[in-house]
Amino acid sequence: MTTEFYTLLSALSAEFGPTGCECRVAALLEKELSGLCDCSRDRMGSLICHLPGEGEKLLLVAHMDEAGFMVTDIDDKGYLRIAPTGNADPACFLGKHLTVGNETVLLKGIGGGKVLHLTSGAERTDSPSFDKLFIDLGFQNKEEAEKQIEKGDFAAYSGGLSELPNGYLAGKALESRSMCAIAAEVLKLATRKPVSERKDLTVVFAAKEKAGMSSAVTAAYRENAQKALLLGFSPSMDFDKTEDHQKGARLGKGPVLAFKDGNVLFYDSPFLGELRQTAEKAALPFQMLNSPLTLSSGRAHLGKEGLPMASLQIPCFNPETPLVIVQKSDLCATLSLLSALV
Repeated sequence: MTTEFYTLLSALSAEFGPTGCECRVAALLEKELSGLCDCSRDRMGSLICHLPGEGEKLLLVAHMDEAGFMVTDIDDKGYLRIAPTGNADPACFLGKHLTVGNETVLLKGIGGGKVLHLTSGAERTDSPSFDKLFIDLGFQNKEEAEKQIEKGDFAAYSGGLSELPNGYLAGKALESRSMCAIAAEVLKLATRKPVSERKDLTVVFAAKEKAGMSSAVTAAYRENAQKALLLGFSPSMDFDKTEDHQKGARLGKGPVLAFKDGNVLFYDSPFLGELRQTAEKAALPFQMLNSPLTLSSGRAHLGKEGLPMASLQIPCFNPETPLVIVQKSDLCATLSLLSALV
C-alpha cells in the first residue's frame, strides 16, 4: 500500500458524507482526479469520471455515502432529534462523537439518550430506538440551536483512520470509502496505459446509494456501457462460535466475487468468470460468496437491452458503525485485480 493511497483513504474515511450530503466527498475525489480524466456531477450529486480507451466500455460503481442521520426536530432543550439515513445501528450511538451540518456548516456533537445508570429491567437488554436518542451540541435551548442548525440538516459519526496490528485498519465509512479510494487509484493507474491497451472506463462515485437512489442506473444508460462492476462490501461474521456456513467473508482472504445478492438474482456468469480468471492469472486471493446485501445500483442491469454485471466486494467487520475494520492485504488485492481488469 503506497503512502499516496493511504493518505487518500484516510482523508475519505474522515470526510463528512452521510446519505444525501455527499458533496464534500465528491469534491475531495474530484480534486484528486481532476486533470487525469473527465469529471462531472449529475443531478443526484454523484461524481462521474470518464477515461477514454479503445477497449470495451466498462462501468465501475462505488458509493460515497455513509450511514448517518437527518435532523427531524429540535426540542426545547436544544437537543437534535434524528432519524437514520441508511442502516445505522442505535446500539452504537450513545456517547459517540458526531458531526452535524450541511454543505456549508459543520458542528461537533455527542450522541445522547438515557444512560445505563438510570435504566432498569427491559431497558437494559433492549436496544434503544432512535426516537429516544438525540444529539447534544451544547446548546442551552431551542432558540440557540436554531441559529445554526435546521430541520433537514445531516449528521454522521466523526473519526479518522487508525492502524491496528497485523495489517488491520479501523475507521468510519470504510465499507464504502475503501472502494472509492481503490476506484480512484485504478483511474490513476489506467492513465499510464496506452489508450489502445485500456478499456473505455467510466467510474461512478454514487450518491444516495443507501437511500436506494443510486446514479448507476442513469449512468449505465448514458454511457452505453457494455459491462458494469459494482464495488461494495461484504460483512464478516467470523466469530469463534459462528457456524462455518454463516461466517460470511473472511478478512485477509482477498476480495469477494459475489455470484448472487438480494437485488441481482444472479450476476453475469461470463463476466464473473473473467474476474476469476484475472485473479487466478495474477495469483491474487479471492472469495466466491453469496452476498447478503442488496445494492440499489444493481438495478443498472435492467438498462437498455440489459447490462452484464458482476460485483466485487471488500470484506469488512462492523460495517456501517463508527469503526469499520478492513485488512490492508484485501485492499491491495482488490486494487491489483481491478488494475489488471481495466
